[in-house]
Amino acid sequence: MERAKVLHFEDNEFWQQKVAEALESSGHEVVGVANDYPEAEDNLVKLAKGLHAANVVLMNSQLRGGNFMNHPQTIAADIKRKKIDIPVIGLSQRGLALRGLVLGRDMDADILKSDFLLDSDILRAELDELPEPKPHRHNW
Repeated sequence: MERAKVLHFEDNEFWQQKVAEALESSGHEVVGVANDYPEAEDNLVKLAKGLHAANVVLMNSQLRGGNFMNHPQTIAADIKRKKIDIPVIGLSQRGLALRGLVLGRDMDADILKSDFLLDSDILRAELDELPEPKPHRHNW
């Protein structure tokens, strides 16, 4: 993907800043952040209606708020249920595969935060490898 517009589901300001800095000169950019589960859900509704510019979701393993303890599984299921055609990349301490997400089905890449700290280009490389987004169709 030439110009990823990333919606970052992350409740830690340190990681929000690190991701934004890593993408600064790459052609990719963070276009939105969800700090908690209700914000993530609100952003998914906007994505489904074509009201959000994002074309990639970057997701942490746990968000504040909501009644769900396994946010990645719930969010991945919501993306499918709402028929949102968007790549999902995990960026977490231990990997979203340990949270039950399946690479190639629920997410397009699973990056460990420790690997990202050692080489922030790993995120840019994953974004570059994603296919170009299809024209958006509304899922009303």
